[in-house]
Amino acid sequence: MAGCKKKLIALKTIALPFFDEREPKLIIVTELDLDEVYLPIKELFVQMLVLFFMMVIILLPFEFYLGSLFVKPIADLHAVVNNIIAGDMNHKIEIKTADEIEWLGESFMVMMNKLQNEQLKLFNEKTYSQGIINSVVDSLVVVNLDGRIKLLNKAILNLLGYKEAELIGQSVKKIFLEEQEGRDNLPSYIQEIIKSGIVHNVGLSLVTKQGKRIPVNFSGEMMLQDGKINSIVGVARDMRQIMSIIHDLEEKKFELEVRSKNLIRMQRAMLHMMNDLQEASYAKGQFTSMVSHELRTPLSAIKEGVAVVLDRIIGDINDEQSKYLSIVKNNVDRLSRLINTVLDFQKLESGKTDLLMENSDINVITKSIYETMISLFTKKGLVLELKLCDTLPQVKMDKDKIIQVLMNLVNNAFKFTDKGSVIITTDKRDNFIQVAVKDTGPGIKEEDLSRLFQQFMQLQRKVGGTGIGLSICKKIIQMHKGRIWVESEFGKGSTFYFTLPI
Repeated sequence: MAGCKKKLIALKTIALPFFDEREPKLIIVTELDLDEVYLPIKELFVQMLVLFFMMVIILLPFEFYLGSLFVKPIADLHAVVNNIIAGDMNHKIEIKTADEIEWLGESFMVMMNKLQNEQLKLFNEKTYSQGIINSVVDSLVVVNLDGRIKLLNKAILNLLGYKEAELIGQSVKKIFLEEQEGRDNLPSYIQEIIKSGIVHNVGLSLVTKQGKRIPVNFSGEMMLQDGKINSIVGVARDMRQIMSIIHDLEEKKFELEVRSKNLIRMQRAMLHMMNDLQEASYAKGQFTSMVSHELRTPLSAIKEGVAVVLDRIIGDINDEQSKYLSIVKNNVDRLSRLINTVLDFQKLESGKTDLLMENSDINVITKSIYETMISLFTKKGLVLELKLCDTLPQVKMDKDKIIQVLMNLVNNAFKFTDKGSVIITTDKRDNFIQVAVKDTGPGIKEEDLSRLFQQFMQLQRKVGGTGIGLSICKKIIQMHKGRIWVESEFGKGSTFYFTLPI
């Protein structure tokens, strides 16, 4: 049977119309080859297989297209989500499917933009806060409730010589030392902050990386989040400079105390000296007044006697005798003027001189002095010139005293000027009348200007005098509420000014 073809025997019952149905039917037996029987099925199978592959070949690109159309947007969205999870917020979603996926992508982009804005806002706030923290000059540290360092600013890192990574997470006791530790290994100042919420002016020491101690003044306060203590922020101020200042102040205080004692002793000595000077000044005034008055009587007698002889009332004298008597008379007159000047000064110094104030014209006074002195200037070969302001008002003054001042200034200019000119000027300045006497004399050295109006001061002895003429002028002008001063350049003449209030 192994080599034989498979046969299929088919039985078929045929009902004949002329037979009764109850009678046996005609049965036909047919023998068929099995391959012939399955041949149509095989052909149909091959056709179906070919059709399947053709359908796969035809539909595969279409399926890829449909897959890219529906699956790619979802894959892109998934990729963007993964990037966002990884922290990259810069990717954009571009889905143009005009369906729910596009709407989902747009909603996702809106959400991502909001996240970016919030992230940027948080970053800016963090940068701003970090900038404020780093700009704090004092050392700043933030610690957790267990006493471990959470944040530091640049000031404390620079002060201690650490890098931030070396201290973050470390116990605060690594950089702060205190006399006595608190319970549970927490510093007492941390315990006090937890208990009271704040501490001020705690004396601690910072320890540098090299082990050096720095005295600081510590203040701290707890930071709350949602009503609970989140962390503790502390500020430490370097006390070395302040302590140095305090030390210097203590030394200065001691020096000041010593100086104060010395000043008190010097003050007492100066008071004694002032008393002695006042007594000496009084005695000098009394002596000067007495001597001046006592000298006046014999001088008057000498002056009268010399005048009688010179006038030849008691007899003739020869030319040689007349010459020497004239010298005596001139010196007696000069001595008399000196005595009168000293007496005037003593009166001014003692306040016994009263001013006779009345309206007067300074130009009239100036012209009278010009008329008095012009002959002397002409004889010496000098020019005396007036430059008067015609619009000056009359002012209250003691006419005789102002004549004395101006006469003294013009006379000094005459004595110290050998060639050139002397110019008298009047002018109005603000609420004052100003008078100036300018000469072309030798001028005054700068170092001598401040001494010029002192008593008994003569810068050039060759012209003679008491040295108190300018002191008298200054006293008179001050009594008139005015001011007197000099401007001079050595070798180029001098200008004396005085003012009188209008």
